[in-house]
Amino acid sequence: MVSLLLAALCWAFAGPQVLIGIFLLLGVGVGLVSGMLFKIVPFLAWFHLQHRQLTTGRFDVEVPHMLTFLPERSARLQFAFHLLSLAAVIAAWAIPALSAPAAIILALSALVFGRLILNGVLRYRRVASHLRD
Repeated sequence: MVSLLLAALCWAFAGPQVLIGIFLLLGVGVGLVSGMLFKIVPFLAWFHLQHRQLTTGRFDVEVPHMLTFLPERSARLQFAFHLLSLAAVIAAWAIPALSAPAAIILALSALVFGRLILNGVLRYRRVASHLRD
């Protein structure tokens, strides 16, 4: 939301259009969707496993807590990568020689995000397979 505020301030004070785009696309677009997925994926995984457990009557299989699908600490680490990538892209806008490092940091941020989501999905599948047996 800070990125949205900064984009609005840049727009209100006739700031550089590229900077407004960086704040909106990377700050709001990527940041907001990532944050939402860090809440939605664990809830849906937990919810579906709870439903499957109730419908199959498999109370011998423990359904993990929502926070174990995507741990808070890992989400904070990815958020730090996201902020670092946002700062790096802004720095690359100001100093074009920093474009390659900014791209690498942005790619690392996306890889960390993808890995965390994949871990949540794999944990869901492991528990779901135990509920099928």
